Amino acid sequence: MKHTIYLAILLFLFISCSKKENNNSNTTPLTGTWKLTEMLSDPGDGSGTYNPVQSERILIFNSNGSVSSNGSLCYMSLQTGSWESGTYSLADSTINVENCDDTPLPIRFILSSNTLELLLPCIEPCKMKFNKK
Repeated sequence: MKHTIYLAILLFLFISCSKKENNNSNTTPLTGTWKLTEMLSDPGDGSGTYNPVQSERILIFNSNGSVSSNGSLCYMSLQTGSWESGTYSLADSTINVENCDDTPLPIRFILSSNTLELLLPCIEPCKMKFNKK
């Protein structure tokens, strides 16, 4: 009888620990692939608005804190081609890229639901809006 009780307790602990490990993943709402859908350019007077764009530009946020893009992470552009990478902080809502020559870092972002806005460093507001794929 004692062995059955001990076995039941061990089985319970094993199942409990297994469930906790499976639920403790590093994924966040930011993790995944994001596609560029809109860009905002402002002439400097606050009158800028978001405009839809056609682009294959994507951002990929990994659970290990790295981010990559098939276009420049430093500048506002529709262009794709060479891949750039960096790191991100969900706590600070920032992206850091080592090879942004004249761009002040970090790049800030705003995450809300399935929309991600990159606030690029410009004299006037420059923003890019991505939707989760």
